[in-house]
Amino acid sequence: DPRIPDDIKRKIEKERNNVSAGAKNERDSAYFIDFRFGGGLNWMVLHDLRIEEAGRTAQIDHLLINRFLEFYVLESKSFGNGIAINELGEFTTWIGNRPVGTASPIEQNRRHIAVLDDLLRALPMPKRLGIRLAPTLKSFVLVSNDANIKRPPKSKFNTDEVIKAESFASLVDSEIDSRGTAVMLSGIAKMVASETIETIARLLLSEHRPITFNYAGKLGIETYLAAESKETPVESPQQSAVPTCPKCAGDMVKRKASKGINAGNFFWGCSTYPKCRGTLAIAESD
Repeated sequence: DPRIPDDIKRKIEKERNNVSAGAKNERDSAYFIDFRFGGGLNWMVLHDLRIEEAGRTAQIDHLLINRFLEFYVLESKSFGNGIAINELGEFTTWIGNRPVGTASPIEQNRRHIAVLDDLLRALPMPKRLGIRLAPTLKSFVLVSNDANIKRPPKSKFNTDEVIKAESFASLVDSEIDSRGTAVMLSGIAKMVASETIETIARLLLSEHRPITFNYAGKLGIETYLAAESKETPVESPQQSAVPTCPKCAGDMVKRKASKGINAGNFFWGCSTYPKCRGTLAIAESD
């Protein structure tokens, strides 16, 4: 559009490249994850899960759940120009030949884990002998396979959770192989059935809260867009009789899932969310 100034066009191109690189890295990571862990009985795999709890939000790129109730929370980062991590855990990447500081994906993923941990505490989890089984949450940052990683000495700052995407499966295998007898027996004591981790995964999917990002506002081009090109809201199907929430008997509202295995499908959710998390499937006649 000739009306858009050159500096904004450069900003748009930079954003497009960043989004494209990030999306490619997420796809590559998802491929390696699904190749090794997808389709089996011992793991459940979720991608691009956005959850909310107690006013906090977590956008989890990849989540793996195994029958030992171990949750691997994975953050994907491109870092195509390489990264350097110093002894304080600070991250630096490069734009061209210029070093630029960037937010720590280690700390970012730990915040995601804190939100996930709070959410899991609010959800029904399996019990054994009347005792709630506690999940184990693990954090890893998956960087693109072509990225160069400069690390500090492990004695100064441990960066073991930063790993290339193609190496993650081998790391998990080596973790399992290195466990001692006591650790294995402890894990077996809380091993659950495949159906149980599938139930947990579906509960988490029901908590997925997609968001639409306003790129026009971020890039400052709203005033340059023609009126006819402005985004119009998607109309949901006409609601029939509104059911009551199965958990609190309150009114429910119709919502639409935009991501995950239920993307495009409408469902009933409690109008008092997040106070109540009741959901109902919508019959085709609705």
